Amino acid sequence: MNQKRFLRKVLSLGMISCLLLAGCRQNQTKDTHEPISILSAGINYSEFQKKLKEKYPEINLQIISYTGSNSTGYAQYLFKNHDIPDIYTVSVFGMQDIQSENLIDLSGYDFLNNYKTADIKQVTIDGSVYMVPAASTIIGMYYNQTMFEKNGWKVPQNFTELKDLAKTIQAKGIDPCSAQFELPGNGFFDLLTMAKTNYLSTSEGLQWERDFQAGKITAKEGLSEAMKTIQELIDCGMLDAQDARQSSEDGLKKFKNGQSAFFLNAGTLIKFSQNDDGTGDKYGIMPFYGRGEDSSVLINKPMAYFGLSKELEKNEQKKADAIKIMEFLATSEGQNALISKQQSYVTPLKGDEIDKNSPFYEVQEYIRNGHTSTLAYAGYEGIIIDVGRKVQDWVAGNCQGEDVLAYMDQVQKQNLGGDTESITVANDNFTIEQTTQLLAHILKEATKSDIGMLSVGGYHDNMENTTGVCAKVFKGNITLDILNTWIPAEYGEAVCILTLSGKDLQTLLESGLIVKTGVQGFDYIPAGIKVRKNEDGKIQQITLDDGSLLDENKKYTIAIDKGAYTNEIAKKGQVQETDLLVSEVVTEYLKKQTSISPLESSIS
Repeated sequence: MNQKRFLRKVLSLGMISCLLLAGCRQNQTKDTHEPISILSAGINYSEFQKKLKEKYPEINLQIISYTGSNSTGYAQYLFKNHDIPDIYTVSVFGMQDIQSENLIDLSGYDFLNNYKTADIKQVTIDGSVYMVPAASTIIGMYYNQTMFEKNGWKVPQNFTELKDLAKTIQAKGIDPCSAQFELPGNGFFDLLTMAKTNYLSTSEGLQWERDFQAGKITAKEGLSEAMKTIQELIDCGMLDAQDARQSSEDGLKKFKNGQSAFFLNAGTLIKFSQNDDGTGDKYGIMPFYGRGEDSSVLINKPMAYFGLSKELEKNEQKKADAIKIMEFLATSEGQNALISKQQSYVTPLKGDEIDKNSPFYEVQEYIRNGHTSTLAYAGYEGIIIDVGRKVQDWVAGNCQGEDVLAYMDQVQKQNLGGDTESITVANDNFTIEQTTQLLAHILKEATKSDIGMLSVGGYHDNMENTTGVCAKVFKGNITLDILNTWIPAEYGEAVCILTLSGKDLQTLLESGLIVKTGVQGFDYIPAGIKVRKNEDGKIQQITLDDGSLLDENKKYTIAIDKGAYTNEIAKKGQVQETDLLVSEVVTEYLKKQTSISPLESSIS
């Protein structure tokens, strides 16, 4: 082979090698994009993930599990501690003063043009947009359509017609409205929603909110008109003392049984018919009316708001992938992939029509014309419960509207003064595993069991551990609000005790919590023992706190969260459900601690 042919061959092979290598690198890049994290927080992302993968196969969306008792509170806790996923989600639009610290300004991106102007206006802060809304459910006044048709009543079109109809309904021996006040937030919702029918929907009203939350102005200056509206609802019989006394369940049952014409609560109806199969009385929705002309509002409650962490600016590839996810979210396909029941939601996108079968079809003109507002929550967190209870007292006839507004000033002053009770102080940041171990230790101490044990939340093979611990603890003061975000599964569930042999306990620690046959188990984190594992996960040795080795044949009591074990283990361990509640046990323990720190790891 001559020298020129040899060189050409070498160069050709080199080019082929380079092309192959480039192709490998390209495929490697495509297949190994760093994951983009997002907190689950009550939203099922499986369909969204599937559709996203079809459009952008190179993007990996990683769902971080959170199944604790307060997803909104935990999202806010993460936000305040500047430790958020790549895509930040929260159910309420708040913490406006620190959004720019945590989130990327989205106002320059084209996908914002897909959203309705009114929806973007509600999330704009000083000309910037840091979060966008997902599909919303609509909250309004609910009424019995079937009852209205039978009696020839017309749906009220303003506040005067509503009051007149209430008197007509009363004359027929029917309660005009069944309202819910047992949950204290409902009374607060009623007061602020009536304010949103008029004043709070103006630029002056929005400024009042900011000034009130900063302690610069009184409740009377912003809510006097809303107070008069509620008083007129009391005077005409729409609200009465019975509403203030009945349970939430009884209030809804009364409406479903046709004993009232209207229903008022701080949320949406699960279904718009009397029976699950769609039979029986049909229900409708109308706006909340205020006393002024053209004074009406529907509450627009997005399933979540989405924003991008500023940390993404440190990684160009991740940021590019995250922007693509936001672009997909700004399409009908992306919005609908988040929704399990399309008819129960309204998307924030231009051009998306409300389905004729949707319960919100009859109020589409109000939605289209911008007669919507967000739920009053953000910025009021510290006073909602107290003010709501005072509104309940007002409806019950125990005080006057002026007393409610004066009390609102009082609790807001206390809230600004930092009077929220601090239970204890965390000396350091905790990992999720360290939080789990602390809670396991608390259950062990409360029940005087040999061992405490809880599982860690998360995903395996698309299966979520809904009873595991998902929360981190951050350095600083721990209040009741923060504490409630740690509690696994249903807030208020009972502490249970298993009695297992050492051998069965070891088997359980090795398998983890099995939520479905064939799916890898979720790790247990124990307290009261030290577990040493081999590289393959098999347990090498278990030592009790007193230094003795675990006896395979001896029986041990194990304090555990209800739901953190299978039926098979419950039977084998002769499970006992105690009278102790997880939330109460944890609260009482922490109140006795001057401070808390991560425990020495129980697994090595």
